[in-house]
Amino acid sequence: MRKLIALIILLGATLLPSALLRAAAPQITASENFYDSALKASYFRGNAVLTHDDFNVEADEIAYFQAEGKAVATGNVRVTQLGFRLVCRQLTYFPDKKEFASEDFRVGAPPFIITGKSFSGSQKHIRFTEAEIFLNEPGPEVPSAAVSGGSFYPGDRIELENVKFGAFGVRVLKLRRFTQGVNDPAIRFTGDVGIRKNLGAYFQTETLFPMGKDLHLGAMLDAYTGRGGLIGPALDYSKRAGDLSVDTEFRGGYIHDFGSRGADVLWQPVPKNRYYLDLRNKLAYGDNFWINTQFTRWSDSEFTRDFRSKDFRNNQQPDNFLDATYIWKNTYLSLFTRVDTNDFYNVGERLPELRIDHSPTELIKDTGILHSYSASYVNLRNQYYIMGTPTLGMPYGYVPRLGSFPSVYFYAPVPVFDFSTRYDRFDFNYNLRRPMNLGSWLTVTPVAGVRVTHYELSPSTRYFLNYDSFTRWLGQLGGDAEVHINGQWAVDSKTWGIDGIRHRLTPFAQYRWLPNGDRDNYRGYRLDHFSPVAYAQEIDIEANRNIDFITYTNVVRYGFRNVVETKTKEGSRELLRFDLFQDYNFEPWPGQPNWEGIYGRATIMPARWLSLGYEQKIRTENFKTEYDRYSITVTDADLWSVTLFTEYLHPDMPSYYFPNNASNLLEQYGADVFYKLSDKWGVRFYGLYDANLNKLIENRYSLRQRIGRSWDIEYEVSFRDNNARDDGIGFSISLAYIRF
Repeated sequence: MRKLIALIILLGATLLPSALLRAAAPQITASENFYDSALKASYFRGNAVLTHDDFNVEADEIAYFQAEGKAVATGNVRVTQLGFRLVCRQLTYFPDKKEFASEDFRVGAPPFIITGKSFSGSQKHIRFTEAEIFLNEPGPEVPSAAVSGGSFYPGDRIELENVKFGAFGVRVLKLRRFTQGVNDPAIRFTGDVGIRKNLGAYFQTETLFPMGKDLHLGAMLDAYTGRGGLIGPALDYSKRAGDLSVDTEFRGGYIHDFGSRGADVLWQPVPKNRYYLDLRNKLAYGDNFWINTQFTRWSDSEFTRDFRSKDFRNNQQPDNFLDATYIWKNTYLSLFTRVDTNDFYNVGERLPELRIDHSPTELIKDTGILHSYSASYVNLRNQYYIMGTPTLGMPYGYVPRLGSFPSVYFYAPVPVFDFSTRYDRFDFNYNLRRPMNLGSWLTVTPVAGVRVTHYELSPSTRYFLNYDSFTRWLGQLGGDAEVHINGQWAVDSKTWGIDGIRHRLTPFAQYRWLPNGDRDNYRGYRLDHFSPVAYAQEIDIEANRNIDFITYTNVVRYGFRNVVETKTKEGSRELLRFDLFQDYNFEPWPGQPNWEGIYGRATIMPARWLSLGYEQKIRTENFKTEYDRYSITVTDADLWSVTLFTEYLHPDMPSYYFPNNASNLLEQYGADVFYKLSDKWGVRFYGLYDANLNKLIENRYSLRQRIGRSWDIEYEVSFRDNNARDDGIGFSISLAYIRF
C-alpha cells in the first residue's frame, strides 16, 4: 500500500509541471493552419492572432515551434500589451520566458514613439539599439533623441545611452546617459522671431530638457541685431512625495547691450551689462504648512520691457519676499519678509514680520461670545529720494520714488540724494463679538475691539521726521445687522444650463466708532498707510490693513448682497453675485462729504459661455463716476471668443502728478477677439483705445497655426502709439512646443 501511494506521488510530481506548462501555452488562431512534420512546427496563416495572458500578437503568419518553445510572427506584425504597442516585420516570442526579439521596429508607449534597428526583452523590460525617440508623434519637426541604445520599462521610465537631442534634423545637445520617467517627459520649448525698432531683427528661445523624473534643465538663448546676444539658465523642478509638494522655477539672463539703451524710470542711464534673475518657489506640507518665495533682481528697470515684453505686461515691477504660514487649530503663525534688491522702485521692506492670528472662537462655552486676536512684530524700512529740478519748469518736491507711476503722466525729477526711514512696530489687536439670531431672518452682532501699536524709531528716522517713538491706543465699538431672504423658483432652460434658481438676498448694515483714530496727529510718512484704491476700505479695526494710518471713524455702511445659483451634478453653479453699498460719515474729514461714494460690484455668469464683470464707485454728492470697470466675454467652446472691456479712474490726487491738467488718469476701452478657422488655423485681434490721448494706443493682429500634434505657431503684427521705448510697428513669430 505504501509503495502504491509513493508511486502516485511520483507520477503527480512528474506530470503536474507538464500540465501547468500546457495550460500556460499561448493560444493561436488563424483563417487556416497546418503542421509541418519535418520542421515540427505548426503554421497559422491569414489574420493570425497569438494570445498569451495580456500579450497579444497579430500577423499575416505565425509559426509555432513546440520543440524549441518559440513562436515566429512575420508580415505586418502588431504587438499589443498594456503600456505599449509594437509594429515590426518579424517577431520571435518565447512563451515560457515571456521574452521576444525583433528587427526594424516601432514602439508606441505614450508619450514616446521609439523606432530603431533591433530590440529584445520582456514585457517589463525592452532593450533596443540604434534608435530614435520622438515625443507624441514621429516627424522631422518633432523634438527627438537619436541614441546608440537604451532600455524602456513600460509605465515607468526610459533609459538612453549616447543621446543626441534636437529637431528639424539638427542635434543641439549631446549626453552620454539620460533617464526620464513617463509621467512628464516633454521637452519644453518656446521661441520668438521678429523685428522691433529698439531691438532690430531678433530671435528668442527658451528650452528645457527633462533631466529626471522631477527636473527640467535648459537655457534661454536670444540674439538681437541691434543689441547683441542674451544667454542664461532655466530650471523647472516639481516634486510630489506624500504630503510634500515642491514647485520651483528659475530664469536668468545676461546681455552686453551695445545698442541705444536710453534711461530708466529714475532718468539714470541704462548700463551696458544688463541682466535679470527670477526665482519662484512654492513648498507645501499637508494642508497646514506652506512657504512661498520669490527673488527677483534686475540690472535696470527696463530689462523685461526690452527683452521679455510679454512678461512685462504681467509684471512691471520686481518683488522679493518669503511668506511662511503654519496653521494650528484656529491659529495662524506666519513669517513674512520683503527686501529691496533693486534700486529703481520704491519697496517697503519688512525685515521681517512675525504674526499670530487667531480666528474667531467661543470665549466661554455656551455664551456665544466670540473672540479673535492678532499680534505682530515687524521691522520696517522705506527708501526716499530728495528730487531735484534738472531744467526750468520741472517741479521740485520731497516725494517717494515715482517709479510706480506711468512715465507719460509725470515730469521726471532727478535724484539729488536719498535716505531711509526705519522703525520697529509692535501691534496687538483684540476683538469681541456676539452674534444673535433674532428669528430665522435677522442676525445682530455687537462688536467691540482694541488695538495697541508701538513705534520704536531709529535715530536717523527720528532726526529726519522730527518726532520720537510713541505708542498709539485705539478702541472700537459698533455692530452688524443682516437680514436673510431666500427664494426658489422651478426654472428650466437647456440653452442657459439652468435647473432651478435659488436667490439669496442679504441686506446689511455695519456701524463702527473709533473715537481716537488718527486725524490731526499724523506723524509723517509710514509704510502701511492709506492709498487711493478703487474698492472700499474695510471699516472694522480688525480687518483694516492701513495700520500706520487708521483714521478717526464714525461711520455706518449699509447695502445688500445678492447671490443667484442653479443646480448642477457637482452641486451648484453661481449665476450672479451683486453687491451694492454706501458709507455715511457722521464726522467726515474737513472738506470731505458726509455721504461717501456708492460702491457696486458684480459677476454675472448666466451660462458657461457668457460672463460679465462690473465694478464701480460713484460720488454721492454729485453722482459722478470716480471709478468703473466693465467686461463681457462670450465663448463658443474652443471655436471663438469675444471679450470687451472698459476701465475708468478719476482719483483725488495732487495735481503735480498730472501734466497739462489732465482730468482723468485712466479711461480705456479694449477688445480681444479669437476665431478658429479650422483645426489648424485661427485668428486673433486685440485692441486698446485711450480716451485721454484720443488714440488707439495698441492693436495686435495674429494668425495661429498648429503643426501636427507638436507645435503651435503665432504670427503677429502689432501697432503701438505713445510707446516711450519702441516704435509703432512690430512683427513677431512665436513658436511653442505642445506638451500632452
